[in-house]
Amino acid sequence: MQFDIPREILDYAKLTYRHYVPNRRASGFKELASQERGSGDLSDLLASLCVYFLFCENKKVCKLDLTSGVGDKDDISIRIKNIWKHVNVKTSSYAPFRDGLNLYVKKEELPKDNIDIYIQCFVHLEETKTPHIHIAGWMDTSDELWNKAKENLIFIPKANHMGVGIKVENLFKFDDLVSKIDSKF
Repeated sequence: MQFDIPREILDYAKLTYRHYVPNRRASGFKELASQERGSGDLSDLLASLCVYFLFCENKKVCKLDLTSGVGDKDDISIRIKNIWKHVNVKTSSYAPFRDGLNLYVKKEELPKDNIDIYIQCFVHLEETKTPHIHIAGWMDTSDELWNKAKENLIFIPKANHMGVGIKVENLFKFDDLVSKIDSKF
């Protein structure tokens, strides 16, 4: 699913994303020499704001967690059957649905046992096109596929880390998640 990023969301994210960079990485993640500290936080913030916006537009019960200086426990909380579920929005700048593109969660992030759902987004901010995200899908951490992947960690390309990898084509459709979330009315 492609979603064009509204100008107001893009402006807000560009203005504030540096405030969401943790003072110290709690998970042990260290940027590679080619990575700028905090550059991924703009993509993370944009994707989280867009996913939250889409939930709200569909009149779904949800909360957005924006945390400055210490890192976050989750990005969004959603209510399903009156139970709050914690969502972590994962981002990448690569093209969606290309060979080898998956939902990747680094081993260092797995102790975040409060995460119930991961959503994979691809963020594209090219100057020649309308900035947009692709929501590739989502995975429930209680799903059998997640548990099997968690038991068989893989080497994550480009991140230089071990972790969980689930192929994009095995993720659940975003619309299915939206339909599960409690409605406001």
